[in-house]
Amino acid sequence: MRLTHYCFLLIIPLLVLACSPRKLGQLKPTEELSPISNPSSLFEKDFGSFLFKAHLQYGKKPKIGGLMVVKQTEPEVYRVIFMAEMGLSLFDFEFGKNGFIVHKKFELLDRKILLKIIENDIGLLLMTDEFKRPFRAWKSSLDSLNQVFTTHHEGSKHYYAYQDSSLRQIHQGGRVWIDMSLYQNGFPQEIKIQHKKLPLKIDLRLIRKK
Repeated sequence: MRLTHYCFLLIIPLLVLACSPRKLGQLKPTEELSPISNPSSLFEKDFGSFLFKAHLQYGKKPKIGGLMVVKQTEPEVYRVIFMAEMGLSLFDFEFGKNGFIVHKKFELLDRKILLKIIENDIGLLLMTDEFKRPFRAWKSSLDSLNQVFTTHHEGSKHYYAYQDSSLRQIHQGGRVWIDMSLYQNGFPQEIKIQHKKLPLKIDLRLIRKK
């Protein structure tokens, strides 16, 4: 029994290494929780609004450009509105403790699969489904990342990678990843959402925060 238990402890790090995304490097369990003790949403501590220049692209189709507004209306509740460059409102969604609510959507976006992808991607960025879940801390072998947190949700493993106190990457298994860069005043100026199996990209550039 002791030998079996010992072998199991040796195998765990190998399983983590094999399953974790390559961009996160080698992960080893750690009890060190500095500089942060738990991951949190980029938007959690601010009840202001965030205005982004946004581009959505699927495969070789022309990019859809416009503006995206993200606002926390109450604790753990967010409104996300995307407007095309011509002023047309493409969608108005609510994320949070009340679930995913569609307040408004453009007819071309009225597809269950597409809505589910958008719900997943933006929800992953907002971390709406992660607040009350237990996290485990890991140490990355990469100099650019000093701490990684993991949790499970709906059958997939989520990774939140930090450099000091700045959230740099979010991974949903090997299917979706989010990169955050060009931090100023504690907030990234660029956010990129990409898929491994879908040719879908969402690029956000912060215009202002108030």
